[in-house]
Amino acid sequence: MEVVGQAETGWRAVELFRQHRPEVVLMDLRLPEMDGTAATAAILREFPDARILVLSHYESEHDVSGAMGAGARGYLRKDVGAETLLAAIRRVASGETYVPATLAAHLPATPARFAISKREFEILKLVFKGLSNPEIGEALGITEGTVRVHMGNIMNKLGVKRRTEAVSAALAKGLLRVE
Repeated sequence: MEVVGQAETGWRAVELFRQHRPEVVLMDLRLPEMDGTAATAAILREFPDARILVLSHYESEHDVSGAMGAGARGYLRKDVGAETLLAAIRRVASGETYVPATLAAHLPATPARFAISKREFEILKLVFKGLSNPEIGEALGITEGTVRVHMGNIMNKLGVKRRTEAVSAALAKGLLRVE
């Protein structure tokens, strides 16, 4: 195994993934600027086959289900032994998931959230810029009805009921940022 990069922020993790395209990413959840869950979702929006293994000191239901819901393929506490870590990396690299039974108990039977698609992310960015559904449809060359369907999916995935709440949730999760 070879380490090809180390990121200090979530944004840098996404940049390094683009640059190196590693077989497996070891992702921390507590990163500045964009947390690990948001960085995981951002990488997977662009590279759906990316394999991400979360390493964290935290094992709350929110952390575990959030990371796995964002598309991580595994989740481990940072205090595991080297053998366990290597086994987890190998399983994730081979396309399997790896979540120890003690942490799997935190996962719902059906993931509550799924990663936002590339098209949904484009729409969310335009909502953030203040565009209406007809304006978004015109900008992207799709119908207003299609925009409404995508917005419904976005709000469902973010667990909100309004467009403004979707933007707020996306900002809080690090999916969007003020530039």
